[in-house]
Amino acid sequence: LTPTATAAVVNQPPTADAGPDQSVMDNDNSGAESIILNGGASGDSDGSVVSYSWTSNTGVTIPDGVNPTADFPVGVHTVTLTVTDDDGAQDTDTVTITVSAPAASTSTPTETPTETPTETPTETPVATVVPTETPVATTTPSTDPCAGAATNMIRNPGFEENKSNWLFYNNGSGGLEITTDNPGHCTRSAEIALNNSGSNVQLYQRNVSLDAGIRYRLRFMARASSNVTVPVYLHKDSAPYTDYGLSQSFDLTTGWQSFSTEFTATSFSGSISNGRLRFWLAGVPNNTTLFFDDVILERID
Repeated sequence: LTPTATAAVVNQPPTADAGPDQSVMDNDNSGAESIILNGGASGDSDGSVVSYSWTSNTGVTIPDGVNPTADFPVGVHTVTLTVTDDDGAQDTDTVTITVSAPAASTSTPTETPTETPTETPTETPVATVVPTETPVATTTPSTDPCAGAATNMIRNPGFEENKSNWLFYNNGSGGLEITTDNPGHCTRSAEIALNNSGSNVQLYQRNVSLDAGIRYRLRFMARASSNVTVPVYLHKDSAPYTDYGLSQSFDLTTGWQSFSTEFTATSFSGSISNGRLRFWLAGVPNNTTLFFDDVILERID
């Protein structure tokens, strides 16, 4: 008998499809948005896809799977999907995820109609002229040590107005509270309990004003339940998050410390009011509690 030739079956690689590009707005000002990725259009013509692996060029942690959900900080992210079929062959595809910060409020104030002048002429001052008032204490700068100085670029610097002007984001678990227990300055401080420190954890304030080329000093008080290092940045509030001159790490201990650093405002011209002061807490060990108080940013020349 003549042997029958058997043709070798060549495996066809799978086809990866990471889904359409997505653009969303960070409407809640949290600093990030949850995005559902879609690899469902991927396939394998001669078998099946057995694994879906996702990676991001910005370091966002993404679970494996066809439709994983991940928290993407404000910015532009290139996400790569790698699919593997039942014969071990692979294919990749990319998708762009864009998370935009909400535009600064530009709502036009409700206009008060310009009143038509009445027929009544402007009154001539009468005999009961109010005498020139002797300046009172309220006309002088406040001596209240808990009140923020007029020269401070940070609003609600000591958390005496609770969370006003401060924002906190954690894509893990744990949050920001204002405590009166053992504050560093005056009566309150910020308390951040990180039960599960995520990849994007930050205490921050937006709309910080700066003048180009001016020297500034940042001062703040802080402590933690264990020794940790906390980087602090001042940068543009929206993409591309331009560094405005401050990028420094500080070593916190279990007791209150006062920290101070100086920097020159750079990477822009003129004056801006779109700065973000950010205490970056990603990487802090789980079950750590941090405290911040008396945050002061002032010109020094």
